[in-house]
Amino acid sequence: MIEVKKSVGKVGAVHPLDTVSTEQVGDVVSKTEITKAFDEEQSLLKAKRKSVDITFEIAARLKRIRDNRWYKILGHNDFQEWVESPEIDIDRATAYRYIKLYEAYIVSGAFTIEELEDRSTSKMEILLPYVDVQSDDWRNRKVKLLGLMELSRADLVEHLNRELSDNRYALPKNNGEIANATFEDVPATSAKPRKAEHDAADDVVANAVEVAGDRTIPHSEVKKRLNLSGWYELVPVDKPVGEGKEIHGAVIQTQVVMFQGSKVFANIE
Repeated sequence: MIEVKKSVGKVGAVHPLDTVSTEQVGDVVSKTEITKAFDEEQSLLKAKRKSVDITFEIAARLKRIRDNRWYKILGHNDFQEWVESPEIDIDRATAYRYIKLYEAYIVSGAFTIEELEDRSTSKMEILLPYVDVQSDDWRNRKVKLLGLMELSRADLVEHLNRELSDNRYALPKNNGEIANATFEDVPATSAKPRKAEHDAADDVVANAVEVAGDRTIPHSEVKKRLNLSGWYELVPVDKPVGEGKEIHGAVIQTQVVMFQGSKVFANIE
């Protein structure tokens, strides 16, 4: 017989609020603690508003340095090298996302910073494809977008799935986390192959060839020469960093794409 004992000190403590409903909160905590909870939430919301302002301020400065090529004055050959330098230390994908949000929402004149300071930048990213100040119905669309930003992230994604057939994000699960999306979940506006081409494709990579004079090299050889294998994050870039291999006419098609928030990853095996 094996006897297993757990000391009292190792048993997880049960918080008084774990065993009551929201209607019963007043029975187990003091009015002082209730006041503290509401004050803490208001402080959080105040900090959140500042975070939106800071995000756009960072984006504005990143954009000016990128557009004016000031990174060269600062001792770097390109924007990516500068933004990921030890002094700046901003992930390049994050930098480009910030700039893209700032250009679409603020530079375009679509919104003011004051209109957005109570909003979530993550929901702004989800709604980015619908920000079009040149559209004929922009005034009405703007009101709708501000309303959609009031929804929870889960409700927003569900609304886009249901009302607009926008499946860039899978329906939330696992405590609200966005589930992994597959290639079939990419919206119709993306470079998605027609079904016949999709069925005829290999498991991961298809239709990749190199055109060099009269020579045609199969996709497997192209993949081998490029040393492609595993997951790759897709990020926008101004230009490639440093020297690289050039294979003209090559098309690599993946059937497995994963979304994590606003990041996109492709799997090449």
